[in-house]
Amino acid sequence: MELAATSVPNGERKMACETGIPKRPSEIYGWFTEGFDTKDLQEAKAFLEESSH
Repeated sequence: MELAATSVPNGERKMACETGIPKRPSEIYGWFTEGFDTKDLQEAKAFLEESSH
């Protein structure tokens, strides 16, 4: 799964900072309360774990 926050152009990234939109994939992942057994969230979790090392 490609997380949108990982491919946001610079202009949109600046706008995200100004509007309070999360700028890190981990913030978006943290919003989920269910669905952790789906392929998308499993891939997102793996991505976050890899990128934290």
